[in-house]
Amino acid sequence: MPKPKTRLPRTKTPRAKTADPAGAKPAAPTRKAAPPARVETKARAQKARKKGGRPNFLVRWWNETRGELRKVVWPTWAEVRYLTVVVLLVTFLTSVFFGVADWLFLRVVGFLIGV
Repeated sequence: MPKPKTRLPRTKTPRAKTADPAGAKPAAPTRKAAPPARVETKARAQKARKKGGRPNFLVRWWNETRGELRKVVWPTWAEVRYLTVVVLLVTFLTSVFFGVADWLFLRVVGFLIGV
């Protein structure tokens, strides 16, 4: 059974800048502020429902389901046949075991009550 690809791509880590030999410090990197998170309000939710939020929900669900199924590592036919034989064999053996145990308990209880 092939192993799924689980390695993440490598990313470059930022390196610390060294000080200038003349004694000047490097400029600190600037960061842009992240935009505020979008808050779902009642009015926005009602507006989405009026616009037909249901079909969008179903389309999104369908697309996400298909995306998840693409990630599945499906077994080969050889693995399917092998595992089917294992399941049938274990089912047969457990049914024989419980059949024999049932017959044995039937005889013991019948002997104890005098049937």
